[in-house]
Amino acid sequence: MRKLVMYQTTFLLKQREAVAAFLLLMWFVIGNYLGNVTTFRGMDVTQMYYPLKMMTLSYNRVNYNADITTLFIMLYPIMVTLLAGFSYVKEQQTREEVYLITRIGKKSYLRSRLWASFFTTAVVFFCSIFA
Repeated sequence: MRKLVMYQTTFLLKQREAVAAFLLLMWFVIGNYLGNVTTFRGMDVTQMYYPLKMMTLSYNRVNYNADITTLFIMLYPIMVTLLAGFSYVKEQQTREEVYLITRIGKKSYLRSRLWASFFTTAVVFFCSIFA
């Protein structure tokens, strides 16, 4: 089971959808950073907001500019669907799903697929946050 989850996770991370979701998240992070730099340019450090209040998903950011936060909240379901849903559809189209179900069973396949989608989404989102 562990080998299958690792195989499916590495397979999903190599897909174009995972790379597209990662680049979209990096665009949000870089856009937020550049927006903060231009907004608070020339201010004294003691007059600035606390840095955690300037993050993209911070509630306090909504007080002075909610553009990026609102856009991220609207695109979040699409990004999650890119990672999990489209890869499942690709496996159905290539008939790899049938092969794996006959080899390991339907319950094991679905369980490993669920864990692989979870780990892939977690890796992409955590890497974009800490990059």
